[in-house]
Parts: sequence; C-alpha cells; structure tokens
Amino acid sequence: MTTLFSNLRREWRCNIISLKQLFIILAAVWLVAESIGTAIIFFKADTYVPVGVYMTFGTLCMMTFAFGFYYYSVGIELSISMSRTRKAYLPCMLIVAYAQMLCGLALLALFSFVSEGIRVLLFSQKPLEMQQSLFAFALHNIHWILLILAAALLLGLVVGAAMQRFGRKALWLLWFVYMVPMLFGSTFSRLLKTGDTTTVMGRIVNGAADFLERIHFPQLLPVGAIIIAIALLIAACYWLLHTPVRQN
Repeated sequence: MTTLFSNLRREWRCNIISLKQLFIILAAVWLVAESIGTAIIFFKADTYVPVGVYMTFGTLCMMTFAFGFYYYSVGIELSISMSRTRKAYLPCMLIVAYAQMLCGLALLALFSFVSEGIRVLLFSQKPLEMQQSLFAFALHNIHWILLILAAALLLGLVVGAAMQRFGRKALWLLWFVYMVPMLFGSTFSRLLKTGDTTTVMGRIVNGAADFLERIHFPQLLPVGAIIIAIALLIAACYWLLHTPVRQN
C-alpha cells in the first residue's frame, strides 16, 4: 500500500503540468463561449442557453479521452524508459487520470456557478424560457455526467492500448467504426421505417431489428454496455502488460 501511494505521488507530480494545461484549456473555452453566448442572448435571443458550460463539458470529455490515450500510448513508453514497471504504471495512471478528470469537473462546477450569476445579474429583468438552476440540473444528472466522463477515459485507454498492440493499423478499425454509421446511418433508418425486405440489406437490417426486439434489447442494453466495458478494459490491460513497448 505504501508503494502504491508513493507511485501515485510520483505520477501525480510528473503529470501536474497536464492538469494545469487542462485548466487553461477549459477556462479559455468557457470564457470565449460564454462571452459569445451572453452577447447573443443580451442583444437578440429570448432563451438562456449556458453555451460556455456546455462547450466546456464537451471539451472536458475530449480532454479526458486525450489524457487516457496519451498516458497509455506515449506515456507508458516514457515510463518504461525510466525503469518503471507496467504493473505499477497502469493502475497509478488510471487513478491519476480519473483524479484529473474530477478536478476538471470541479472547475466546471465553478463555471456553472459563474454562469448562473451572469444569468441573474444580466437577465433578471428579461423573460427567458430557461428558469431552472443550471447547478441543480447538473446535480440531478451527476450520474450521467460521471458515466460519460468515465466512458471517455475508458475509450482513451482502449485506443491507446490498441495503438501499442497493433500500431497505426488500429486507426483503420476506429475509422471503420466511425464511418459505418456516417455512410449507412440514413439507409438503415429508412429500411427500418419502411420495413423493406426486398433487398439483402433490408432483410438483414429488419431481421436484426426483429431479433433485438424479441430478446428485449432495450432492457438488456445497460447490462450489455457493462459487459462490453469490462471486456474492453481487460483486453486493454492485457495488451499493455504483454505487448513489447518501444524504448527510444
């Protein structure tokens, strides 16, 4: 246990610059987006939309993914080159990355307070459609916020591990997963709406939809998501623990 805490302190100190960069990026995004959104609402709109908070949350998700990807693709190589073991690095960096994510979330909570103050100070006399407290809304949906950020971190870890295991070839798989819904999403939706079974693709899509309906897929979706997440985490850890890592 003492060794774990020692490793955590060392990794935290080594990556404190990443936390500072995260704060700077989040603050810059919030400031620009909130300024633009406030100006638009002040001069034209009748609906209050906390653009700065929404944009900052999206940026936090992307940065969480980027940290997970960096720590487990490039960071592990640097760690091994400095004579650190993989078994010590993997859990420590997962904890550090999650702690950095929570720090970013705390900064986002501060920004939501400021955005709420801006709404009260500037628009208290202006009838706006949104009257619910932004912070109350965030607290009510905190479990979804943490789940989305944890998923972003897990995705970054898996992509980084896949890059270590398969090299740049892993990017082709990611490109394929991204492009399939982009290219065929509208086609799948049309086939489902019309129930067309005259084509091979129509029979496949509607057959798959009927099968998912018979097994009550919506009810099984949370369990399936948990199983997939655990499987991806195990696969990523296995790749990182057994794949030869380049040492420059």
